[in-house]
Amino acid sequence: MNTSFFPASPAASVVSPLLGQARDAFARALRGAVREWLAKVGDELAGEMEKVEEVERRRALHQMRELLTVDAQRIEALLAVHWQREFDASARKQVATGAVSFGLEGLSLVDEGELEEEIAVKSLADRLRDASADELNAIGRRLESLGARSGETEQGAAAAPIVFARALAAALREAGCNAPTRRELLRRFAPHAQASLPSAYAELNSFFIRHGVLPELKRGYAKGESKRPETAKAKPAESKSPSEGDLFAMLARLVGGVQGGGAGGMPGGGTGGGVVVGGAMPVSAASLSPSVVWTALESLQRAAPATTPADGAVLVPNNVLHQFRASEAARDMSPLDAVTVDIVATLFDLIFEDKSIADPIKALIGRLQIPVLKVAMLDKGFFASRAHPARRLLEGISRAAVRWGREARRDDPLYLHVEALVDRVQNEFQQDTTLFETLCVELEQFLLLEESEADTLADRAAPLVADEDRRRAAQAEAEAALAPFFATVSAGPVFDILQSDWRQLLIRLRLDEDEEGWKEALATATELVDSVQPKTDPRARRVLTMKLPLLVKALQRALERAGTPTERRLKLMDALFAQHASVLRGAGPSPPAPSKTPAEPAVAEITRSRIQQQGVQVERLTLTDAAWAMSVEAEALGRVVALKRGDWVEFYGEGGAERYRLSWLSPQRGVLLFTNPRSSQALAVAPEALAVKFARGEAIEVSADPIFERAVGRALEQLQPG
Repeated sequence: MNTSFFPASPAASVVSPLLGQARDAFARALRGAVREWLAKVGDELAGEMEKVEEVERRRALHQMRELLTVDAQRIEALLAVHWQREFDASARKQVATGAVSFGLEGLSLVDEGELEEEIAVKSLADRLRDASADELNAIGRRLESLGARSGETEQGAAAAPIVFARALAAALREAGCNAPTRRELLRRFAPHAQASLPSAYAELNSFFIRHGVLPELKRGYAKGESKRPETAKAKPAESKSPSEGDLFAMLARLVGGVQGGGAGGMPGGGTGGGVVVGGAMPVSAASLSPSVVWTALESLQRAAPATTPADGAVLVPNNVLHQFRASEAARDMSPLDAVTVDIVATLFDLIFEDKSIADPIKALIGRLQIPVLKVAMLDKGFFASRAHPARRLLEGISRAAVRWGREARRDDPLYLHVEALVDRVQNEFQQDTTLFETLCVELEQFLLLEESEADTLADRAAPLVADEDRRRAAQAEAEAALAPFFATVSAGPVFDILQSDWRQLLIRLRLDEDEEGWKEALATATELVDSVQPKTDPRARRVLTMKLPLLVKALQRALERAGTPTERRLKLMDALFAQHASVLRGAGPSPPAPSKTPAEPAVAEITRSRIQQQGVQVERLTLTDAAWAMSVEAEALGRVVALKRGDWVEFYGEGGAERYRLSWLSPQRGVLLFTNPRSSQALAVAPEALAVKFARGEAIEVSADPIFERAVGRALEQLQPG
C-alpha cells in the first residue's frame, strides 16, 4: 500500500523510484516541521498582541495568528504540494516553478513587492544552508548519482533550501496571505526552520545510506563550496537577484539605446572618473556632483510652482529634468549622474503620459521631480529598493491616487494632506533622506486611519449583506423545491397556497435551519397536490376520505407557521374543502389552463436596491436573470473570481466613475462588498452582476501598482528590443 502523501503523477514517473520515495519521505517530514512552526509562531503573535497598543498593528497580528490557526493544515499541505513541484522541476533539470528571473529579456516589475519577497526567501534559504552545509553537500552528491540535477549543489539541488523556501512562499500565497504578511511570516519562520530542518536533512542522508546511495561519502565533501557568498564560488549571473546597481545599469543601457550615442544621450558615451557608462556599469560609489550642479538643482526645486495657482486651474506638469539636462550646469555632471538624470526624466515622462492618473495627482508628483532626482543621484539603490523611503512615499501617494479615481478633488482632506507632504519635500529636502522616512510614517498613518474607517463600514455592512444573502439563498431553494409541484397544478386553491404561503414557509424553515420541518413541509405539499387529483377508483376516494382530517390539521399548522392571516386561512380552507368535495364525488380533471404566449428571451438587467439599517447604507446590484450571465459571461465571471480582498474596481454610471475597494466576500453566494474611504455608502454586487458590468465595460479592474513601479515597468516593456 502506498502511504505517500502524493498521488501517482506523470511528474513522479520522470524521476527514479528511489528518488520519488526520498521526496515523499522528506515532504512528510516538512509537514510535521511546519506544523510545529505554525503553532510556535502563533503563540509568539498572541504574546505580542498583548503588548502592542497600536490598533492597526494589533489587528494585523490578530489576522496573521488567525490565518496560522484556521488554515494550519491547509498551509502545511500546500507546502508539501509546492515542494514536490519544485523538487520534480529541479530533479528534471527544469527551472523551478517559484524561481524569479532577472535577466535582460525577462526583467519586469511584479505585484506586491516581489523583490522584497525574493530577498526574504533567499535570506531564509541562506540561514538553512549555513545551518546544514555538510548535510546539503552530501545530499547534492547523492541526488546527482540518482540522475537529479547536477552541478550548483547549493541552489540547484532538488532538496536545496532555496527550493523549500520558494515552496513555503508559494504555499502562503495560495493560502491567501498578502505580500507584507508573507514577508513577515517568512522572517518569523526562519529561526524555527534553522533549528529543525537540519535534522530532517540528516534523516534524508540516512535514508540514502540505508538504500546504498554513496554510503561511504563523507559529510564534509566540498565543504568550502557551501559557505556564504564571500567564500563560495561565484554563481552564474542569471541566478542573482538584482542588486542596487543591476536595475540601474539596465535602465541606463535601455535609455542609452533609445536616445542614441553613448549612455544617457551623452555625445560619444564619454566616461569620466573611471566610471564605465553604456556597458557594464559599476555603481558601487556614485560621486557627488560638483557644487554648481547641486546649486542648480536647489534653485529648480525652490522654483517649482504650487500645485494649484490662485485661479484654481490644474497645472499640467512639465518635465523640468529635460530642461536641466540641456542646461549649462549639467555639463559639469559626472557621466554616472548624467545617466541618472536621463533615467529619472524618462520615468517621469511615462508617469505624465499615464492616462489612469488624474491630472491633479500628476501636478503633485511633478513637484517631486528634483527631489527624486537628487535622491537617485545620492543613492543608486533607490531604483532597485522598494523599501527606500522616497520610493515608499511615492507608493503612499499611489495608494491615495487609486481611491481618488480619474478626478481628484482638491478639497479632499487626503489630497490636502498629500499636498502638504509634497510642500515639505520641496521646501525642506536637501540631501538627508530621513525627511522621506518621517513623511512616509505620517502618510501611512493617515491612510490607515481612512482605511480603518472604510473597514469599519464594511464590518457593519457585512452582516446586513450576509442576512440578505441567506434570505435570497433560501428563496432560491424554495423556488427549486416547489417547481415540480407547479408542473401538476396550475390553478385553484392548492396552486394559490403553494405559490404564496408555502413559499414563505419554506423560506422561513431554511432560514431557521429546520431540516425536519423542511422535509415535513415538502411531504405535506406532496399529499396536498395528490389530494386534488381526480380519483376515478372508489377505493382511492375512500383512502382520501380517511387521509383528509390529518392533512387538514397538518395544513393548518403549516399555514400558522408561515404567518398566514386567519382570514386568509379560512378562505383557503373553504376553497380547498369545495375542491376536495368535487374530487370525492368522482369529478374529472379540471380544464387545462389557457396556454400562455411564449415569453421573450430573458435579458440580463441589473437592478438596484438599498439596504439601510442602523445608520448603514448599502446599495445592492443584482441580476434579473443570473442564468443568462452564467452561460454567456464565463470569461467575465472568471475575472470576478480572480478578485481578492483589497482589489479596486471602477464603476461607471450616470453620475460618472466611482472607485471602490473589495472589502468582504459573502460566504453564502459570493456577493462582493465594496467600500471607499471617501464614501459613506457600501456597494454590494452579486458576482454575476459584476460579470455583466465587466463584459459591458461598465466596470474595470484598477491597477494598484505604485506610480513609480508602473513607470519602470513601462520603461522596460517599451525599451526592450523586440
